[in-house]
Amino acid sequence: MPFYVEAANVSLMIRMTQATILILFLGLPFWGGQAAAQTSPQSSPQSSAQSSPQKSPQKLGQKSGQSLFESDQKHYQQCMAQARIHPAKALNDANTWRGAGGGLPSRHCRLAPLMKLGRYGEAAEGFAKLAKDVEKDLNLKIRLYIQGANAWFVAGQPEQAEKMSALILGLDPENSNALLIKAKAFGMLGKFWDAAEQLTRLLYAEPNNTNILILRGSAYRQMGAKDLALTDFDRVISLDANNVEALLERGLIHFQNKNLQKARQDWQALVKMNPDDPIRQFAEKYLQKLDAAQKN
Repeated sequence: MPFYVEAANVSLMIRMTQATILILFLGLPFWGGQAAAQTSPQSSPQSSAQSSPQKSPQKLGQKSGQSLFESDQKHYQQCMAQARIHPAKALNDANTWRGAGGGLPSRHCRLAPLMKLGRYGEAAEGFAKLAKDVEKDLNLKIRLYIQGANAWFVAGQPEQAEKMSALILGLDPENSNALLIKAKAFGMLGKFWDAAEQLTRLLYAEPNNTNILILRGSAYRQMGAKDLALTDFDRVISLDANNVEALLERGLIHFQNKNLQKARQDWQALVKMNPDDPIRQFAEKYLQKLDAAQKN
């Protein structure tokens, strides 16, 4: 495998893995200190799990006359804090709480220690089952499916993540998170044209979104549409001259086009401007290969 293909795929996986873990943990309803600041179900999308009895199914353990936030806030916060420090104990406590009728908060809190313990597939299935059981709160249902999809990404099963995106799109056909999940899944499965198509749909609404442009450019490059890829990376760099991923990827296209001086310029700029970024190691490797190629 050519070095530029191998390293680019590795850098893409680093980007996707970091992004999905971040989205997964920061996106959890009631997560950490966010819960203390949220006092009503209307305060933000992240508080949708705090719905009134009319918004969240009674069968999930909600106490009559109280929101989930009011009845279980303290227990939930303790459980989630424990999950970050002692996940095995947090899992046992969440199971006990669930057995005592903890309902949705206990079931949801159980998934955080599973993630910390590396049981990604089990956590993903838990998110999906929880989403299925939420009958009246569409926003919460979608958020749980998104979390399940992200867990499948971390588990290395993009085909399962794509199935979660299909469920979300069945509920909300233009959901941007679901379109992005579908695009990432297609990219990881080698369906680059399908990935680019989904990303293009997103770019209609956000034409200057550099993250989406980078993903589409990478998909274009890997399917061999180098001119289209170069257009996307040029646009990213015009918006953000120091963007490490665009510099890395554009350098790859210049290298493939045998524009070695332009490739060198992009990779040198990446190394110079981003001394602490882990992607720098790929640019340095490319430069070493470039030096060796020019000597031969």
